[in-house]
Amino acid sequence: MTDPAQQASAAPRARHDAAPLRRYVLTALGVILVLWSLAQLGSVHLLVERSYLEFENEDGLTNAMRLDGFLGLEHQRIRQAARDWAYWDDTVAYLEGRNADYVAENLHEQTFGNLAVDLMVLGR
Repeated sequence: MTDPAQQASAAPRARHDAAPLRRYVLTALGVILVLWSLAQLGSVHLLVERSYLEFENEDGLTNAMRLDGFLGLEHQRIRQAARDWAYWDDTVAYLEGRNADYVAENLHEQTFGNLAVDLMVLGR
């Protein structure tokens, strides 16, 4: 049998011996947690951010192509309207001061609506 005094002195020593092991396990768990978090952050950066940037670039190019198409159609429409008006002898006569009734005969509210314009500048 062991002496009760020896048992009493052995118990604090066992607790003291367990303290470094506890510190080692907690430190190891902390390091593992930090490394896991860094790995997740890296994978998010590599997978999600790059994919999002590629999506943004593709979306920007799509929008630029839409805008180019729209501007091309608008340019065609304006050229057609200008070509239509360029052939009118009445317009030339009006600009030269020989057709005073031109505005009343040709520039109705419907004319502006058909051409989809709010302002018209005639010049020679």
